[in-house]
Amino acid sequence: SCQPNGSEERTTGKRPYRETVLAKYEDDAAWAAATGERLGDWGFNTLGAWSNASLLGDRMAYTVILYITGSDWLEGNVPDYFSPEFEARCSDVASKQVLPRKDDPNLLGWFLDNELRWGPDWRSPRTLLADYLALPEDAPGRIEAEKWVGDPQGFLRVVADRYFQVTTTAVREADP
Repeated sequence: SCQPNGSEERTTGKRPYRETVLAKYEDDAAWAAATGERLGDWGFNTLGAWSNASLLGDRMAYTVILYITGSDWLEGNVPDYFSPEFEARCSDVASKQVLPRKDDPNLLGWFLDNELRWGPDWRSPRTLLADYLALPEDAPGRIEAEKWVGDPQGFLRVVADRYFQVTTTAVREADP
């Protein structure tokens, strides 16, 4: 990704790349000008989703990651995709992040989220069916999950369909 801040070292809390940027460039705009020129010289024509589009998006095509679910991908938390709150969150994210960029000619597209947990993985040994069956009894996702007891793969298809239906509808309403 193209970011003037760089990553934080876990042990020291320092940001060596950021320190270098501050030492070498007058400000983030000067860093962006040099970086945009360098990327062009190297033949790059698109910024990745984790790049700073506000600094570089006027120079080349870019993508944006929305993190539309609001869940922490490192934790692997799964929201109730069947709840009205999830629909409201998706609409809110779309109105705040998608709508302002809808007419930007450099915008290539949207990434909805990052590393969603669709089943057992390094973050949790549980299936989505098990997660949803653990929701409160009146939760919309729990009510749907109860129809799929014994069929985690069938429920997974229903959850994926619901996730993509809600998220893409919200994005397309803001940016057809």
